[in-house]
Amino acid sequence: MAPSFKPIIANAQDIVWDKTVEKDKPWTIKFNKEIVFNDVDAYIYRAYCYARIDKNLEEGLEDIDKALDLQPNNLLAYTAKGYIYRRQFKFEESKTNLNKGVELTPKNAAEYSIRSLGYMLLRQNDKAEADIKKVIEINPKATDAYYRIGYLYEIKKDYDSALKNYNKAIEIDPNLGEAYEYRGTFYNSLDEYEQSLKDLNKSIQLGPTGVTVYYKRGLIYYNLRKYTNSIEDFTKFIELKEQYWQAYFYRGLAYGSLSQNDKSISDLTKAIYLNPTKAESFSGRGTVYFRLGKYEEAIKDFKVSTSLYTNFYDYDYLGSAYAELGQYEDALDTFTTALEIASDDETIPAESISSIFKKRGEMYILLNDFQSALSDFDSALYFDENNKEALDYYNFLTEKLNMSI
Repeated sequence: MAPSFKPIIANAQDIVWDKTVEKDKPWTIKFNKEIVFNDVDAYIYRAYCYARIDKNLEEGLEDIDKALDLQPNNLLAYTAKGYIYRRQFKFEESKTNLNKGVELTPKNAAEYSIRSLGYMLLRQNDKAEADIKKVIEINPKATDAYYRIGYLYEIKKDYDSALKNYNKAIEIDPNLGEAYEYRGTFYNSLDEYEQSLKDLNKSIQLGPTGVTVYYKRGLIYYNLRKYTNSIEDFTKFIELKEQYWQAYFYRGLAYGSLSQNDKSISDLTKAIYLNPTKAESFSGRGTVYFRLGKYEEAIKDFKVSTSLYTNFYDYDYLGSAYAELGQYEDALDTFTTALEIASDDETIPAESISSIFKKRGEMYILLNDFQSALSDFDSALYFDENNKEALDYYNFLTEKLNMSI
């Protein structure tokens, strides 16, 4: 009888995380020394080890093909092959092999569970949900099925059903860290930060947990303005997964909130290096440059951010940077663009629109167009009658223009 899937995972993890083995050849020596099975199982186990450390994935596929040559209907071979394809982001190929596993063992809950993960990666959530329900039907105490179907309900915005299933997973196994992580993430999406933090702390306490829980908790601390705690968690996450641009982005924002501007710029620059298509990273760095009075650098960043994504607030900063450098016509044009954006976006607060009218009015004054300036200050007061600067300008210009008549 072939060994179960769980020992494969356990053995592979032992090999991958054994710090005493030489880094350049950790698994082949240890694998051949400590795991002795028939040829089929040896090929499968070695392939899975390749997958676990994201190394030699093509060789892993070759091992699986050799295993299937020896035993064409080996369930674990198809499961491992599906897993390797998933690591290569070849989700259709992954699904095909996992389907084969289900065909070979139609009453095996583990196969439905693994295939559901493939469907979720393909965003075929209805099929994933059907597979997870099948898992629960076969094994009503399958805790991972409950928190994963809870996640699918969360995507559908069926929050009551999502919470019910997260709670069910924890009821079955109160020591399951993953379930607390899922529920904590769910609470975060509802802006229930304190409850989210409580669950994520519990997940880490129970351990072992995936590295993403530190990223998620870092976000909670950031939203709660506990920036030092946030930086600690993002740093922990980056130590384990250094190529994740969002971690550098949010840590950069946290550093900026603590006025540690050099560290903020460094992290935001790293985020841009890792993913130069994200407007928010350029926007974040531009904001720091603006705060430091480095207006030319700020302009460069806000030009990029506004080319990637239309954002009212970035045009506000961009226009203000032009104004600081005495480029009044550029500032005026930029503030006009911001107001055009605001006319189509009801979410922008009236006070923010008032501020832009006031700033554009100032540009008109500097360009000696006093009538246009007066009109803008009047508009600023329409959106915010408490805008004192706009009121002062309005009264000054009204008197000045009346005297000139």
